[in-house]
Amino acid sequence: MTGAESPIDLPVEAPSAVGAVSSKREGGELHTQTTGETVAGDGAEVGEEGYSNEGEMERTSLDDVLKSSGAQLEVKRVDKDRTIIGDSSADEMRDAALKQQRMEAVWRQIKDLGRSDKMKWASDKRHKANKLYQQQKFKQAIEEYSDCLLALDFGKSEAEARDCQEHLQLPVVTNLAACMLETNENRRCIALCDTALSIDPRCIKARFRRGVAHHRLCETDEAQQDFVETVRLVDGLEEAQKAEESHLQLKKRASVYLDGIQRRKKVDKAMYSRMFAKDKPLYPDKPSAGSAASGPSVWRRWARHAVRVCARLLVRVFCPERNTPKRED
Repeated sequence: MTGAESPIDLPVEAPSAVGAVSSKREGGELHTQTTGETVAGDGAEVGEEGYSNEGEMERTSLDDVLKSSGAQLEVKRVDKDRTIIGDSSADEMRDAALKQQRMEAVWRQIKDLGRSDKMKWASDKRHKANKLYQQQKFKQAIEEYSDCLLALDFGKSEAEARDCQEHLQLPVVTNLAACMLETNENRRCIALCDTALSIDPRCIKARFRRGVAHHRLCETDEAQQDFVETVRLVDGLEEAQKAEESHLQLKKRASVYLDGIQRRKKVDKAMYSRMFAKDKPLYPDKPSAGSAASGPSVWRRWARHAVRVCARLLVRVFCPERNTPKRED
């Protein structure tokens, strides 16, 4: 990209990390360990059936290739400091490599274009992605939206950067977040909505979609905040007579979510109040909190009664004359 850098860090679809593969032979057997998720492409064109130079090689599992050669592959996920954070698979590594090569192929197409041509190229990609989304081809739409983000050119002035953000970056990021919801990638949806809201804090679509993602992750408080803010923003547009039909639909859906959250909280509150009620024990064979609170007074009554009984027994044993009734003359 040429011109000024974007002030926003975009969560680009394809990763850019490069994995390191090391091999060692022990006892005549080759052991291969990969410390990373992706392997950088070598600048080859990406074919429809694979990732060879001519596009003729079929998409064969990397794990199958290594098994056929007698090698064993161990793939680990690493962070930016190359610290292992989990396991991965050979197929995930292959897919990440294909994404990396796709990014490089896109960059080669647009690197020599001027700013206006890049914007037109990105706009065409956006319209293509919108059609794919309407056809429910979400994976393909994600690829096209990601290509569009690669072509963003923020120009050399703040005005040009703001124009690019509002008219291209913002709608693409919010639409990409919608794709993430459809593919159940809720964390990535939240990250994309955060980016959109950093551009425009009053973006209703981003606010609502982030609320849905939080709700699916059972993050009720965060979801409730986003839904409440969605309703508030639409109410403001209605007062200014600027609300569109899509805004009203989002308000209606947010209200449904809020009603469900409130009902759920009432049910939970009633359940907890029954569990910890003072007048009823949680288990039939155990005293309740109320009984436990009145326990000391009960024990004191029993103690006084025991003392009186013991005193009477002692009197009968050691002072029998006091127990003999007096005869009348």
